[in-house]
Amino acid sequence: MNHSEIRIMLNRVSLIFRNSWKYIRKPLLWLSISFTALLIIASLLAYIFEDDVKAYFLQKINTQLNIRVEIGKIDFSLLSHFPQASISLEKVVAHHSKPYKGKGNLIEAEQIDFSFSVFELFIGNYSINRIDIQNGSINIHRDAQGVVNYDLLKPGNNDTNERVDFKLNAVFATNVNMTIEDVPSDFSTSYLIKKGKFKGDLSNDIFTLKVASDLEIEQLKSDKIAWIKERHVYIEMGIEINKKTQVYTFIDGGIQLADLKFNVSGKIQNKDVIGMDLQFGGVDLDISSFLSLLPKEYSKVITKYKSDGKFYCDATLKGNWSKNEHPYFNAEFKIEDGTIRQIEHDIELKNVKLSGRIHNGSKHSLESSVLDLNKVYAELNDGKASGEIHLRNFKNPYIKANTSASFNLLDLEKFFSLKPVHFVSGNASLNIAIEGELKNNTLISHAPSEIIKAEGLLKLNDVAFNIEGDSLAYTGFSGNFDFNNNDVRVDNFKGKAGKTDFLMKGTLGNVFGYLFSKDQAITITSTVQSNLVYLDELFARHASNSNDNDYRFRISPRLKLKLNARVNQLQFRKFIARNIVGDFRLDNRELIAEKLDLKTMGGNIRLAGSVNGKLEKHLILICTANLKKVDITQVFNECEDFGQDVLKKENIQGKLDADFQLNTLVSSGLVIDLDKLFATANIVINEGALLNFEPLNNLSRFISLDELRNVRFSSLKNQIEIRNRNVIIPRMDIVSNALNIGVSGTHNFDNVVDYHFELFLSDLLAKKARKSKKENEEFGVIEDDGLGKTRLFISMKGPVNKPSISYDSKGMQQKFREDLKNEKKSMKQILKEEFGLFKKDTSLIQDKRDPTKKTSTKKKVLIEFDN
Repeated sequence: MNHSEIRIMLNRVSLIFRNSWKYIRKPLLWLSISFTALLIIASLLAYIFEDDVKAYFLQKINTQLNIRVEIGKIDFSLLSHFPQASISLEKVVAHHSKPYKGKGNLIEAEQIDFSFSVFELFIGNYSINRIDIQNGSINIHRDAQGVVNYDLLKPGNNDTNERVDFKLNAVFATNVNMTIEDVPSDFSTSYLIKKGKFKGDLSNDIFTLKVASDLEIEQLKSDKIAWIKERHVYIEMGIEINKKTQVYTFIDGGIQLADLKFNVSGKIQNKDVIGMDLQFGGVDLDISSFLSLLPKEYSKVITKYKSDGKFYCDATLKGNWSKNEHPYFNAEFKIEDGTIRQIEHDIELKNVKLSGRIHNGSKHSLESSVLDLNKVYAELNDGKASGEIHLRNFKNPYIKANTSASFNLLDLEKFFSLKPVHFVSGNASLNIAIEGELKNNTLISHAPSEIIKAEGLLKLNDVAFNIEGDSLAYTGFSGNFDFNNNDVRVDNFKGKAGKTDFLMKGTLGNVFGYLFSKDQAITITSTVQSNLVYLDELFARHASNSNDNDYRFRISPRLKLKLNARVNQLQFRKFIARNIVGDFRLDNRELIAEKLDLKTMGGNIRLAGSVNGKLEKHLILICTANLKKVDITQVFNECEDFGQDVLKKENIQGKLDADFQLNTLVSSGLVIDLDKLFATANIVINEGALLNFEPLNNLSRFISLDELRNVRFSSLKNQIEIRNRNVIIPRMDIVSNALNIGVSGTHNFDNVVDYHFELFLSDLLAKKARKSKKENEEFGVIEDDGLGKTRLFISMKGPVNKPSISYDSKGMQQKFREDLKNEKKSMKQILKEEFGLFKKDTSLIQDKRDPTKKTSTKKKVLIEFDN
């Protein structure tokens, strides 16, 4: 369009307006004059009647109403609800009607407007036909005795000449919190009326109320069960109300809950109990909206999914609803062509189909309730599942299910976002029929084999998964699990946990009792084979950091075990054992190894013992062991020198035979309580050697240092005892290449020693010692034993890295007392034999010589008495 065309069009519009103005000018003028006059008249009437209307209204409202009303401010207006006059009450508090005596108030509102006809100003008879409530709360209650708090009008007042009459035909509410509690029926609900409109001739005994209300339901509760919580509801329907019979008949419209629209028909009667006969219907409902009705605690899960498909539902509610009685409820539903998509991983459950029914049975209770899900079917990529589920008695449910499924476990991981298990790969197939009783939502029984019925087969193929908080990777899990009621037979179940592998055959007893209860135990009877058990990983898999010593060992009270184990190799830190064969029992938190044979540290060990986990913070460890030809150097190496740095693997050699018993407490981190360690050991060391053993070098004051750096001995025997944090070493004789030595003493766990040495020096060594250490003859306590050897008594006391070495007069005194005791005993024996003295001394050897034979008189008796 060019400029000339636009100009022509504007000229035409101007011409039309000029021709029309002469016709509309006068009506507009009279309309303006009339509106102005109306405003003037309304203002004048409001000014004239305001005081009288407000005073008369307040007077009559208190005489007509059965409630006490407190008002902050009152205004009269002819314009706010034009063409009607209105009284506006601000900051209103209406107390409960008499004789109700509950807490709180019936109504609290920022503003309530009462509207009536303007013409009633001139006759002085005000008929309230509309009420507007804004920003407030209404609390409707009926107590246990049936007394209500909402009986607004006083009975028996028939004065029709001068009164404020309530002939309501509409009530409007905006931002009003509504609470309804009916104690006799144990029913309560609370909701916010965002915007509500209630129209009808409320003054008639029988009228139709048209409801259009937008609600936010906080909760709807009955019999302590919250049926609806935090949901948006829109109601638009007609309700025929009979005040005398208190029957409410739903004749038109329905309810929209979330995005679900239900048609409602039927009636409710509200007397001593609430009687219901209602029908609900929904066609082509949205599945996502239906799932959104689930409790809020599941909302985080629901928001991860989107769904589509056809959903049908029809329900009935019929019967009385009171504290001890519930109506019969029945709902039938169906899903066709359903899809559920996991948003994050974009994986879809397709072709979802099911039909079902839920009802509360003949007793209208949880105990008689039934849920039937029939013809359930779904597909997940190449996997699929089908089956049926029947559930009865919602209080102590009894479940019966038949399921057939085959899935890639990675697909399941993506769809369900499983926790704490996360599948990486593998396939599983399941065909099972299960039937059993649930109590408190757990599948239990005092006699599970009689109650739980299960039959089927689970197959795992090359399954790999991780567990949250567990550092291990679980791979290669395969096997067959054959269900036989409450037991499962396990065949060729194998896999790897980190470096540890296993192959298991046996039986799992009371599987369902263990999985679905908190107090029942599982019984495992099995044989297990393994090429490698790597305890470092198994103990440290739940560690919060990489500390090698951070182990946690627990014995579950719900585990019973009978196990025959064969392990080719077991490794724990530096300790390595091979060809392990043993039987284990676990019951009542006590693990018992009845016979455990293994090859380790160059020799053979047979163990028996127990680990008791009944104490809260410690394990009780009891162990007996027999060691044969164990290499001592490897013992110190694989046991990491037992946590000390005095006698180390490079300082000792030899082959060890030993029998020992040990009792101690061990923490869950496998740390021994040294204060509670008690042990005895009978040891034999063959082909032994002490090499560069620093504490022995402290004897260089008495023996040449070269002789002490490489001390070898053919055999050593002793019984070692550990108690009170001390290693107690009774006297033992060591015959070595360097010297013959007797040793006894104690060595505590703080590395403080109290050793006593008795040296046996050969002539050659004695010469070497005297030659290199003259003080041996000058200061030492030397005794000739009559065999050409000498004895030297030495003590070593104090910290092992810096001991105090001295001549041991106490050792010499003890030796002198023992020798004197032996000499006295020999003298008594001679006196007894020759002269018949000390016959009653039982410590002496009995004289078994023939008394008929004469004693030689040629034998001389030499008696020497010490000072």
